[in-house]
Amino acid sequence: MSVIRATAIALMASSLAACATGAKAEENRQTIRQVVKSNIKDIERCYLETIDRRPGAEGKLVAAWIIMPDGSVADARIKSKDPRLEGIDECILQEVGSWKFAKNPNAEELDVEGYPFYFSENGSYRPLEEQ
Repeated sequence: MSVIRATAIALMASSLAACATGAKAEENRQTIRQVVKSNIKDIERCYLETIDRRPGAEGKLVAAWIIMPDGSVADARIKSKDPRLEGIDECILQEVGSWKFAKNPNAEELDVEGYPFYFSENGSYRPLEEQ
């Protein structure tokens, strides 16, 4: 990339399906947020590569995946995305699929049903509820 662009990638509250409720569910959400935040530069790179190919690409993308008991990611997929983000899928899925989470001592899988990202070339975004 020859030009650095201002971008915003907003991490919205995720919708998680987990067997646990209460404190355990909140702990799962916090763990997922931490891993996403620690890998956000890679997600931003995917977006910058996309806008190099498709200027004006922006919008919401919802990714989903399963966290395996060993902490690896399985079944990474795009649940939905703004059509303007065409071409970002492969990069996002490759990045999400490479993430490592803490091992689950209960040997349970955790299904992340949807984790939304909002991408904007001009660096602005609105909360999910306002869109």
